[in-house]
Amino acid sequence: MMPAAQKIPWREIPLLRLLLPFGLGIFVGYHFLPIIGAFLFAGGLVLGASLLLMYGWQSLSVPKNRLWSLLTVFWCLCFGIFLVQQQYELTQPSHFSQQPAFREDTMLNWSGKVGQLRIGPDRVRLSVHIQAINDTTKTTSSTCTGQLLLYLPTDSLSVGLLPGQEIQFRASAEQMAAPPNPDAFDFSEWQARKGVYHQARIAAQDWVLVNSKLSLRGRAYRYREDLLKILRQYLPVGSNELAVGAALILGKRDELSNDLRNAYAETGAVHVLAVSGLHLGFVAWGLGLLFGWGPFKKPAWRWLRLLLVLTGIWGFALVTGLSPSVQRAAVMFSFLWLGQTLGRRASVYNSLGASALLLLLIDPYLLFDIGFQLSYLALLGIVFFQPRLYRLWYSPYKMVDYAWSLTTVAIAAQLTTFPLSLYYFHQFPLYFLLTGLVVVLAASFILGLGIVLFLLHWIAPLGALLGILLNGVLWLNNAFIFTIQKLPGHLLSGIWINEWLLLFLFAALFFLAWYSAHRRNVYLFAGLSALVVALGINLFTQASLAQQRSWIVYHLYKNSVIDAFDGGHRYTISTLDDNDPALDWAVHPHRQKRGVVPWPITAPPLHWYEQFPVYAFYDQRLVIINRDWELGLSPENPLSVDLLLIQDAPRLTLAELSTYFKADTWIFDGSNYPGQVTKWLEEAHELGFSVHWTARDGAFQQAF
Repeated sequence: MMPAAQKIPWREIPLLRLLLPFGLGIFVGYHFLPIIGAFLFAGGLVLGASLLLMYGWQSLSVPKNRLWSLLTVFWCLCFGIFLVQQQYELTQPSHFSQQPAFREDTMLNWSGKVGQLRIGPDRVRLSVHIQAINDTTKTTSSTCTGQLLLYLPTDSLSVGLLPGQEIQFRASAEQMAAPPNPDAFDFSEWQARKGVYHQARIAAQDWVLVNSKLSLRGRAYRYREDLLKILRQYLPVGSNELAVGAALILGKRDELSNDLRNAYAETGAVHVLAVSGLHLGFVAWGLGLLFGWGPFKKPAWRWLRLLLVLTGIWGFALVTGLSPSVQRAAVMFSFLWLGQTLGRRASVYNSLGASALLLLLIDPYLLFDIGFQLSYLALLGIVFFQPRLYRLWYSPYKMVDYAWSLTTVAIAAQLTTFPLSLYYFHQFPLYFLLTGLVVVLAASFILGLGIVLFLLHWIAPLGALLGILLNGVLWLNNAFIFTIQKLPGHLLSGIWINEWLLLFLFAALFFLAWYSAHRRNVYLFAGLSALVVALGINLFTQASLAQQRSWIVYHLYKNSVIDAFDGGHRYTISTLDDNDPALDWAVHPHRQKRGVVPWPITAPPLHWYEQFPVYAFYDQRLVIINRDWELGLSPENPLSVDLLLIQDAPRLTLAELSTYFKADTWIFDGSNYPGQVTKWLEEAHELGFSVHWTARDGAFQQAF
């Protein structure tokens, strides 16, 4: 049975309508407009809107309410642009990088408060909210603002740091650079969206704690550590059960191993490891039951009930780290409970819009947070698609009906998030329905058992029983995840889509959803057309990759990797094995995007010839010079080549090499010492050579 069309009540969801132009303004202000241009653009829009307000309905046949709607859209768009530019800290006069004392790579004295931190086996990474800096030769300090990413050695002092504590340290800061290799994860961009642009590494003796007073988040961190001690008391230390329990109940993911993360990611269950709306929904439901009996049912007690429920919601959100998904859920549930207390049934769409508006007003850069994007898209999908999917089939059996309800929730969430998941993570779990059913049920039991254990662990026999039950559920859940991971065809991986394909996939999803709500053929035609365009983009991309021919010299510290792409295959010259972990972030993402696999060992190479130091690929010639190269390997007459790559800092000058080789481009990769490369660069400038240093210029790429 097809569900009846249900129109979206746009008049009842004004906050969601305001969110759309406001979010667009943030996007435009961040990506496309420089600061001065943004202000001019915003000012022009406001001025034009004001003039239109004054004279529009007198000279144009436009209804006044429609004109007001248009003006509101303009104002929200302008305000989004203005807000995101105002929050760009790097150009603020108070930022530490704007102070006279600041110079990159210059040793300074710093003081600031600890923000978020992450403890690793060798390093503690923390963001420091800078309060003052001064030159090491001066006694006066410059008061300033800004955040610095600081790395400390892991020891007994650094692991005890908590948010809000004040530290002083000596460090030379540098601005974080973009990754040198294409398609590698851009850590600098990720931090910039949090307002962090500089980093520093210091030794254990270069910092000191000067004020141990904690912020509210610091107190929550300390309380979480106390709760984690309780988990360690009842769950085996170092086990997968403790790692998943700490992540699912407390939002602490530091103890998750790479194998465990991959298992949950590849089976579509990784969302339960990040505390989000699912977890907060269980907490809000439990609080509603706890404070929904006895005197709390009376109208006079409703405000006390609201206060207790909101305290529980925000207390859980604070203890688990206040991630964007938790912030979104906490704000949304707060609005829902407030509306219920006031006797109003607020639209879920309006609550979503209100929570997103509030969070983006506080921090507009949250719009670019992956967790923020996925959590809102998932909830929109559940709210819109789940009722429609659920009505497609009915079962009179309660257990079957409940399972079908959970299945439709999983499908609805995947419908709205899969384009973004493909864009960011390049994989799609095929058994997400099966894992969704089991893991959501298991998560509810794990979260409930964990909270009850925290409350009743002081009763020894009861605490021991709860610990055994919690450990058993966690073990079964992990065993299920690892079993699904071993099933054949559990994951589609290596899927890369570009921005245009992402845009048309969402356009298709939007118009088809609109058709399901309004049953107008024009929306169906638009959705199917968008799908056809998306398919065309994918076919064009695959055809282009099938014709690709190019060189790439990656940048890897103390190593060398060169790829020659020929359609869907590659020839590789490398000092590292293909399974080396160093390639996971630096090299493999680009190979996956280009859709290449190694040329079969059993097949004779085509268009490829190698005889050290010369490598020929089609009509291109590459010469590699390293410490294995000897004069006996040099040609009698100067050999003209396209590329000459120098590896491992051989004790040679470019002038000496130029007597044997005439190269169009001289390349120095990451296997060379920076000091030696600096000398070669000076020599190349004198000789007039065209050079490329991967540490400075990024990976070398040349298509032909």
